[in-house]
This record gives sequence, C-alpha cells and structure tokens, in this order.
Amino acid sequence: MDYRIDELENYTEEDAIQTILDEHPELRLLWENLSELFFEPVINGVNPVAHVYFEAIAETQIATGDPPEARDAMERLLQQGYTRHAARGAVAALLIPHLYDSLQNRKPFDIEGYTRRLRVLGTLLRLPERNDLCFCGSGWKYKRCCGPLGSIMTPSRFAGRLILGYGAYAGPEVLVDLPHDDPLLQLENKVYVADILGRNGLAEAAWAVLEENLSLVREWGDEKFLKRALQDLLELNHELEMELGGRAVPVVEELIEMATGEEELRDLLCDRADFMAAGGAVDEAHEAYRQILANIPHWHFGRYRYALFLLSYEMEEEGERVLRELVAAKETIDAETYREARGMLEDMMEGRRLEAEAEQRRLAEKT
Repeated sequence: MDYRIDELENYTEEDAIQTILDEHPELRLLWENLSELFFEPVINGVNPVAHVYFEAIAETQIATGDPPEARDAMERLLQQGYTRHAARGAVAALLIPHLYDSLQNRKPFDIEGYTRRLRVLGTLLRLPERNDLCFCGSGWKYKRCCGPLGSIMTPSRFAGRLILGYGAYAGPEVLVDLPHDDPLLQLENKVYVADILGRNGLAEAAWAVLEENLSLVREWGDEKFLKRALQDLLELNHELEMELGGRAVPVVEELIEMATGEEELRDLLCDRADFMAAGGAVDEAHEAYRQILANIPHWHFGRYRYALFLLSYEMEEEGERVLRELVAAKETIDAETYREARGMLEDMMEGRRLEAEAEQRRLAEKT
C-alpha cells in the first residue's frame, strides 16, 4: 500500500486492520466474529487476533509517520529487498516486547528505546558479543540492551508470517519455506481457524471458512487437496450436527464418487443417511439404511450404525433389538462391533435404572 499525504490525515486504526486482514484473509471471519467468542482464540500457542492488533498498530505508525522512525525502518527494509508484509512484520516484532514491557510493568511506553532501535532495525550484519557496547547507541552493554530481543533486530524475510499449525495440507518442512500469502499456507491456517470457531459454537462461520478452502482447491484442480477439503467439511458436520443439520449431504455425495475402496464407500453411505436425517429427511434416511444393509448384509458395524440411527430418531425399540442381536452374535461378528454394541446396551440399561430411581424418589416425596 502506498500512502498519499492527503490520505493520512484521516487514516485510522480501522483502516490499518483492514489492510492486515486483506493480507491475512484466513483471519477475516475470525475477526468478524470476535464478539461471539467466549474463550481466547489461541491456536497452538499463537493468538491470531493479537497478531492482527500488533500488525495494525505497526501499520498505523508506518502510514502516519508517527513515529517517523517506523516509516524510515519500513523504507530501509524495502530497499533491502524485504516484501512490504515482511518489513511491517519486522516493525511489529520490535513493537511487541516494548508494549508488553509497558503493560506488564505498568510503566510508560519506552518510546526512546523503541525509536532508537527502529533506527538500526535490519542494519546489523552480525550480533555483537555480550559485553560489547550495544549497536543501537544506548551506551549500555549489548547483553543489557538489545541482547534480550534476540533475532528481532536481524529480521527474517518471513517476518509477519502466520503459521497456525501443520499436518492438514502440508508438514512443517514445507510450510516453513512459504511466504505469508501462499495458498497452501492459507489452506492450512483456515483449518485451524475453522476449528477455533467451531469450538466457540460458531458453526456457520466455521463452515464458511472451510467452504473457502473448498473453493480454493477447486481452482487448483488437485484431487488430493479436493478430497481433503471435502473431508474437512464432513468432519465439521459430524462434530456440529445439531447446528449444521444435513449441510454436508452434497459433500458426502461428492466423496462417494471419489471413494477408492469398499470400506470408505460404505462408511460414506452411512454418513449420507445420517446427514439426510439430520436435515429432516428421516424416512428417506431410514430407507437408505435398509438399502445399505440389504446390499452389504454381513457388514456388522453397519448394523451398529443403523442401531444408533434408530435410537437417535425415537425408534428405540427397534434400535435396542438390533443391538441385542449383535451382542447375541458375539462369536460371529468382529470384536469392535460387539464391544460398541454391548457398551451402548449397558449405557441404555444404566440410564433406565437411573430414571426409575429418580421416579421412585419423586413418588416418595409426594407421599
């Protein structure tokens, strides 16, 4: 962003925040839902909201030239080949410890120390020895002045980049070499943003973030990434089925077309039936389950999933019958299905026992 002097008089923190969000689009929906969060949005030790705030403060300082050393540092780093994002990130990285020191120790912001360090930010070719005079000109020894700031005074070309996690689309060895706006890094970050939104109960916002990922990978045309983006939406619908209902039915249908094995296919068929029911099409879902079991009659875990479906939609007697049939067939079904069916039956019996005891207490209290 280039700044015209006549624009700077009205430059606000909100302008700066919009600039940061334009460069970090993966954070926009998180930012727009800040008022709805009920716990701090820390992701793998990183607070992306704080990242936006600090970058916005640095952006405002650079844009308005207050202090002028902030803009000078930006221009110097740009001349050295830093991107605008990395140069601002370097200024923000220097600002953060000064702000924390002021807030934690309840003392005035050290503007003298901050501007003195801004004047030499990015000029250091090698770190001084601990007992050398500090290169910033404070007159103190390096170990008592800029030493604790570590590598901040020799900023990375990736300063300001945000990595919220890894493993969804790429490993750390790949992400560490990507610039902040690389689409692969955006995909990875959005998975974690969707997770924090979902855990705050913001199902619609979480879904929208993962839909953005789906749109992005469709542009690439990479089936591996496409399948992962669809699976992310599927998993979110499983986690937040009460809020999202049958939103994932089209997603499951696309995954069914991409299924590569019988086990994957049959699980997806059950997923589709479950989401159909969650969306209100219970009768159609019931028929879908009947078709699945008719076509795969020896899939015992499928019968267990059918029992769960029945129990979820007030067909308890039939659901219990299916569970009892599975438990009775212990010697002929797989161990996982037997264990799950038996555990569900025991939970049902315990729930009924507790309800009966509660009813007895209520009757006793009346008499």
